[in-house]
Amino acid sequence: MPKVSIIIPAYNTEFVVGEAIASCLCQEFVELEADIEILLVDDGSSDGTLRVAFEFAALDSRVRVIPLSQNVGTFAARIAGVQESRGEFVLFLDSDDVLPKHAVANYLRALHNEPNVEIVFADRITHSENAQKITRNFAHLAAPCVLFGAQIFAEVFATKTWQSSRWTQTGKLYTRAILLRAIAFVRETWGEIPSGIAGFEDALFSLAILQFAQKALVIDEVLYEYLWRNRAEKMRNIVETHVAPHVRFMHNARVIGLMQELADTPKVRDSTLCAHVQTLLWHIKYDYYAGQRHGDVFVALDAPDSVQTSIVPIYLRAVTNSMCYGKRGRAILRMLLFMISLGRIRR
Repeated sequence: MPKVSIIIPAYNTEFVVGEAIASCLCQEFVELEADIEILLVDDGSSDGTLRVAFEFAALDSRVRVIPLSQNVGTFAARIAGVQESRGEFVLFLDSDDVLPKHAVANYLRALHNEPNVEIVFADRITHSENAQKITRNFAHLAAPCVLFGAQIFAEVFATKTWQSSRWTQTGKLYTRAILLRAIAFVRETWGEIPSGIAGFEDALFSLAILQFAQKALVIDEVLYEYLWRNRAEKMRNIVETHVAPHVRFMHNARVIGLMQELADTPKVRDSTLCAHVQTLLWHIKYDYYAGQRHGDVFVALDAPDSVQTSIVPIYLRAVTNSMCYGKRGRAILRMLLFMISLGRIRR
């Protein structure tokens, strides 16, 4: 049985997915014996992604291909990969990124002297066209360090040091057991695995996972490579479907609604996580409304299935709604500047 399952959800990434798979097959195991499997979950691609995946599978038995009959989104595709995985641990890799050749070995080495760890948080490097940037997810902590229980949730979703790379699924090693518990909780809450999730999907999955986390390890090592250069250069031939702003907001509203349902379950309400979850939701709802102030449409969380029209400018409606979730002083200043300048100042 493999020790680590690397799950790669892929949708129309024919030009880059081969590099992602190759980075997994080139993993070096120094001082440790570790077997891996690579699960390429094809999320209903319409290009040559599936062909590339099967070519790798024919050359190396560690590659397994899971073709989905339709596009379900990254959230559901990752879950499909977890359910098909056989490893004790799971790593997630986006199909347009790569793993450093020492990633798996260093994750496992970090666990050597720390029993019962369910999640290992590592750092990542972003390769852009002109520069490289290392993102240290927990720079304020003296790594390596161990986090326990509700402390894990509080650090990952800390609003004062808000950093999305903490709650994405990439750049972390999970035990398969904790992921299966989170998936069961999602099914119990919603009755099914929701498909078509777009926007905040990583936060949604982390919200489910971290409820069960009792021990996590933070290490100060770069074990994930985010290839912005590859996105710009190698994917330029992929025709991306234009998503209208109001459609994107509807998707985000749906995910926020799913998060609210998780927060309203007895398990969360009666736990030490309750205050942290509510703070997270307030932060996300503020961002949701504040993000609409420069848009051409307005979508409210209480009516996400329609674009609302009104004689009141969208800017004012968005800023007013954001006030319910914090930063009231900033919102009032924005509204005053907007009205005094007759709509010319939109900050």
